[in-house]
Amino acid sequence: MSQRGVSLIELMIVLLIIGLISLAVSPFTSEWVAQARVAEGASALEEAIGRAKSAAMKNTAGVTGDDKPASRICISDSKINLVVPAGATGELKCDLTPIWSTTISHQVTIKTDDLDWLCSCFNNKGLLIAKDVCNTCSKNLNFRFFYPGDSEGEPHNFY
Repeated sequence: MSQRGVSLIELMIVLLIIGLISLAVSPFTSEWVAQARVAEGASALEEAIGRAKSAAMKNTAGVTGDDKPASRICISDSKINLVVPAGATGELKCDLTPIWSTTISHQVTIKTDDLDWLCSCFNNKGLLIAKDVCNTCSKNLNFRFFYPGDSEGEPHNFY
C-alpha cells in the first residue's frame, strides 16, 4: 500500500516543532531589535552632531564669539532637531523651527553625565560650547544609549 501526502498527525507534529523553535528564539530576536534601535539612535545623533557643526561653521546668522551658540541640537518626543539663530544676536532655543530633523525610536533613551540628554550647542567654529551659555545643554559629547530593560547602556563618544 503506497501513501500519498502527510497525515494530520504528522502535520501537527511539524507545526508543534516550528512553534517550539519560534518560542525559543523569540527572546533573542527582541534583544537584537533593541540593539538595532540603539545603533540607529547613535547613528542619528552622530549625523545630527555633524550637521550641527557644519551649520555652525556656515554661520548664516553671523554669530561672533567663541561662547555664543551658532547651532543647537535638541531632543523632544524622540525627535532630534537642529536649530540655528535667526540673527547674530538672536536667542537660540529648542522651540525654533528646525532646519533639519530626524526621529529615533521612542524606546531609546540618550544620557550624558547620568542625566537625560536634552541638547548640545556649537559655536561658529563648530566646537561644543562647554560654558553655561546654553544652560541645560550637555557640556560633552560622551553619550550612553539605553533601551527598556538595559541597565548599563551602550557608550558612544562623538568628537
